Amino acid sequence: MPPSLPEVFDLVAGDFLARNIVFLGSSPTSASILSGLIQVNAPIVQVVTREKKRRGRGSQLVSTPVEEIASEAGIECIYSLDDLCVEIDFGIVVAFGKIIPPRILDKIPMVNIHFSLLPKYRGAAPVERAVINGDSHTGVSLMEVANELDAGRVFDSYEIEISKSESIDEIMTRLGERGLQILMGHMAQIGETFTFSKNSLGEPKPQEGEASYAPKIDKSELKINLNDDIEHIQNLTRLGRAWLEFGGERLRIDKSAVANERLCAFMQNFPVGSIVNLDNRILTKAQTGVLELLEVTPSGKRRMDATSWYRGASSRAKSSEALIVH
Repeated sequence: MPPSLPEVFDLVAGDFLARNIVFLGSSPTSASILSGLIQVNAPIVQVVTREKKRRGRGSQLVSTPVEEIASEAGIECIYSLDDLCVEIDFGIVVAFGKIIPPRILDKIPMVNIHFSLLPKYRGAAPVERAVINGDSHTGVSLMEVANELDAGRVFDSYEIEISKSESIDEIMTRLGERGLQILMGHMAQIGETFTFSKNSLGEPKPQEGEASYAPKIDKSELKINLNDDIEHIQNLTRLGRAWLEFGGERLRIDKSAVANERLCAFMQNFPVGSIVNLDNRILTKAQTGVLELLEVTPSGKRRMDATSWYRGASSRAKSSEALIVH
């Protein structure tokens, strides 16, 4: 069920009314917001998303989650802004992943759901950077799309608290729900259709404070350095893409936790990189602490609990001593 909708907005003389909306996005969070807008009959006539990619062993073409939602709803899906239909008069952008050129913005006003409290973390990876940096709070902002990256005026924002154990997927689920609520809180009802008008959006305010930027996460940043601070290592694993090297292959760490003092004491005499099974608790020695592995994905295999992985890996090891990762 969608969040509660606002009361009907009265249109005033000269008010703008979005009758034909384009939705731009690619991520699972984008798809959840698109789905919510479809449920309230928002007049979305076209969707722009990333092209299909080949994935898996069969190299099958896979659509983005946004394209899947659009196709189910019978909405035209395109991959290039050059293919926008001429009737479009408003745009909604959610984790689109591409810069929208001025020639488009000069013709079509757009709003963007950005997952940070602007001007903090402008750019492609605001939530990832907040997690890596160990931030205790983040948020979501509804802003106008401007020519400068994430520098548009802000219509609305909402702050949330995040825990040190919360994964990025869990955070994004909450931010997506709140982003949808913010959008719906700025919609005008015309009959059974909910859309946007200048009156419903309200007057945006300039961003205040010093801007910071959140560039895309480079693959090199995702390899865990066991000489780093243990809190930083744990934050990196919360992204769900961090990895260690074991047996010449990548071992992705999907879920982990910082070990307590008792477990750290047990691992005190093991060298950095050691992985030990202590009563079915899989412990990895780092320079400044111990990481407990909870769920992992070995190269070419499915995600599994760390105990099952360790059991298989240790049975294939040539030595009975602790396993070693790099």
